Amino acid sequence: MRITYTNNKLFNLKSKIMKQISRFFMLAVFALIVSANASIAQDGTTKENLRNQFKENLTDEQVQMLEENKEVTKALRDAFKETLTDEQKAIMENEELSMKERRTALKASYTDEQLAMLATNREAFQAQREAFQATLTDEQKARVEARKEAGNNFKKNKAKRKARGNQANG
Repeated sequence: MRITYTNNKLFNLKSKIMKQISRFFMLAVFALIVSANASIAQDGTTKENLRNQFKENLTDEQVQMLEENKEVTKALRDAFKETLTDEQKAIMENEELSMKERRTALKASYTDEQLAMLATNREAFQAQREAFQATLTDEQKARVEARKEAGNNFKKNKAKRKARGNQANG
């Protein structure tokens, strides 16, 4: 009987130690997640922070120009969407296809008129971009380049985080 009592006592002690260790590791993981999120927020590399930092350094006229360009772009895209056939809309909504497969199938189904409209829209977007860039000072251009670099770093880091997550899950 004495051996059983000792074994139970030992088992209970091991259980308590394991619970404490698992709590410690859960707290450590939680602390890492919180600190990682805080560091991402502090370095200002979220998409929203990058956008806001960029807009803060623009003149009122430049901000207005961006807003007008945004409205024109939306109108052109909406006009193009109106030309899509039911088959093309079905391709866009088909969740069985990957994004790349949808894009390929959709491009293959465009009519000559739709292709011409896309080319015209692309030229309009490029003209808007060039007109806006012509209004930028040298300092603003430098900030645009810095923003692009930060955005590229954000995308690279996001891809790395996603890859790490896939490794952990796979």
